[in-house]
Amino acid sequence: MHRKGFTLVELLLVLLVVALVAAIVVPLLRRPGSAHEARLAAAELALLCREARQEARRTGRDHGVLLAATARRTTAMLRSRDAVGAIVRPERPTQPVHIDAAVACSVDGRPLAAGDEAAVWFVAVGPAADAVIRLGDDERTAPRVVIGGWSGLIRQLPGGRAADPPASVLESFWEAQCRTLHP
Repeated sequence: MHRKGFTLVELLLVLLVVALVAAIVVPLLRRPGSAHEARLAAAELALLCREARQEARRTGRDHGVLLAATARRTTAMLRSRDAVGAIVRPERPTQPVHIDAAVACSVDGRPLAAGDEAAVWFVAVGPAADAVIRLGDDERTAPRVVIGGWSGLIRQLPGGRAADPPASVLESFWEAQCRTLHP
């Protein structure tokens, strides 16, 4: 007599196959989301840096992007310096950029851990400091925001490449001209 149904061995084999497929597929589904979030955060960060540069030129006061890391996220905020050099909120408030803690963030090669802060400043007149803000663990392929100190040019490199693309001829020329004007 045959009963209709499945044996315990058959059920365990099906559960094993489902577990193996899930173990393979779930990590693959997560990676693009994290990389996509990092690229979006890099684009927003580049816009915030451009706004800081414009505000510095418009107001005649130093403006910068302050990055503050917590256990849950890194927040990038526009800030300015007053006459005595204290860091204050700018005249025109802006929306901060929130970067999920799953996306590693570093400034000039120094990773930001919970409780750390870093800033990239733009001066009203003259060159700013060169800076690279990287969003991700992989130094070669993570999206990043590159700030040319002499020219003030801000480039967002989307990541996913083994090396940075070469600067355009115009950017290279502009950097060289700025370096000769401000030795």
